[in-house]
Amino acid sequence: MAGSQGLFTLKEAAYLRSLPAVKEVSATRITYSDQFKIECVRRYLKGESARKIFRDAGLDPSLIGAKRIERCVARWKTTKYIVDEAARIDANDGGENSADATSSERNGCIDAKSVLDSYNIANAAFAAISTSKSCREIFDVRDLIIYQQVQQIATLQEKVAELQRRIEQLGGAADVTGMLGVDDTALTADWKD
Repeated sequence: MAGSQGLFTLKEAAYLRSLPAVKEVSATRITYSDQFKIECVRRYLKGESARKIFRDAGLDPSLIGAKRIERCVARWKTTKYIVDEAARIDANDGGENSADATSSERNGCIDAKSVLDSYNIANAAFAAISTSKSCREIFDVRDLIIYQQVQQIATLQEKVAELQRRIEQLGGAADVTGMLGVDDTALTADWKD
């Protein structure tokens, strides 16, 4: 890391300035580009390691410090405009039309559905936090879990309905048990016990 007192040498500062991820460098501070912040949060919320993301950008933890990386990501994943932009990019990557903004996007709020659909549950809570000074919106992690469970239940119900349609097409449950080599009398005996 930078010097024993946390200061960057002239050579280190020059190297950091040469990176697209870095906007400005002083002897003790690094200011990162908005594009890097957004990309970092987007990748982090999809499960990538913060250190790997920084390394990929040329920002090795041995140079800038692992603690600095942790603090940056912790700060950025709770910053509204960064999270909103990361969610918008992911939604667009999913094939959605960026011109078709929802009402929550138009009034500056986080689109909870895109956040919930885009990120794993461990990181979705951080993605759903907005630190806007005018309005702090926080989505409870329990709500995120419930949302994902409802989505999973709906998917399973559709699969069950499809399987029931297939059974009916095959001539009913009795025909299916016969096809599988299941003894109907053994099934009815189990039910009577």
